[in-house]
Amino acid sequence: GGDYWMIQMAIDDSSDGDVVQVLPGEYVENVVLKEGVDVVGAGAAETTIRSLSESFPFAGVVGKNNVTLSGFAVTGGYYGVHCTGASPTITDCVVWRNAHSGILLESSSPEISRCVVVQNPRYGVQCLDSSSPVMSNCTFSANGCGVSAASSAPLLSNCILWDNGEDLEGITEEGSVGHCDIEDGDFAGDNGNISANPAFIAWVSFNDSDSELFVDVGYTGSQQGTQVNPFSSIKSALSVYSYHLGAESPCLSAGAGGVHNARHNVVMVSVKENRISGFFRAAMSQKNSRGRAAACP
Repeated sequence: GGDYWMIQMAIDDSSDGDVVQVLPGEYVENVVLKEGVDVVGAGAAETTIRSLSESFPFAGVVGKNNVTLSGFAVTGGYYGVHCTGASPTITDCVVWRNAHSGILLESSSPEISRCVVVQNPRYGVQCLDSSSPVMSNCTFSANGCGVSAASSAPLLSNCILWDNGEDLEGITEEGSVGHCDIEDGDFAGDNGNISANPAFIAWVSFNDSDSELFVDVGYTGSQQGTQVNPFSSIKSALSVYSYHLGAESPCLSAGAGGVHNARHNVVMVSVKENRISGFFRAAMSQKNSRGRAAACP
C-alpha cells in the first residue's frame, strides 16, 4: 500500500487484485482504469473525478475489463465514462454535467447499478456497436436522452427514466425493460413497467438546470438558500436537493421482487465560491479540499 495525491498514480502502481481506496475530495484528472484493480471512492457526495477537459474525446474515466468503479461523482468531460471493448462494474456513482454523454459504450457490456446519470446534454447512456449493458436500480434524468441504443441490446430493470428530452431511443424489445418508471410511457403496463411521477424529494429539471442555492458558512440569519438569505452549511443544502424518493412515490416497492425502483443513496450538491448550483459539483467537506488515493492490496 501507499499514499498518492492522484488516483491515476495509485492505479499505475497497483497490481491485479489490488483495491485503490480514494479519500474524500475532488480529483482533477482523467482516470484510466486498470484491469484487475478496483477503484473505490468515499461516496459520490464526497469524492469527485473532474475531467481535465470537456473537449472531445476526453472522458473522466476510461473503463477496462474485470474492474469495479464505485462511489464517485464523475463530471466535466466530453464523456463521463467511456468504455471500448470493456465491461467494468459501475456502482453507486453519479455521472453528471458532461459536455456530451454521461456514459459511452462501444462494444462493451458493463454492469451498472445504483447510479444516478443526470444533466448530460446528449445521452445519459449511449450504447453503440453491439453493447449489452445490464443496468439496474439507476436513475436517468435531465439528459437529452436517457438511454440510447444503436445495434445494441441494453437491459434495464428497476430504473427510473424521467424528465429527459427522450427517455429511451432504439430500444424495442419488450423483455429488455422491466419494472421501470418511464415518463414517455414506453413499455408501460408490460413486464411491470409504469409511467407515474416518481416524486423525487427535489430535483433540477431538464429545463431548469441553472437554478441555484447559496451557502455562506458565516451567515446566521434565516436559512432559505437564496443569495440574500443563504444556508449556513452544505448539510442544510443537501437536505433540500436529492434524487431520493418521497414517501408518496409510486416507485416504492414497485421494482422486481417488491424492492424500490432506483434504490440508491446518492445526494448531489456542489460547492463553488460558496455557492451551490443545482446539481453541480459533488459536495466536499471543505471548499478547495484536496484528497488522497491509497493503493490497498
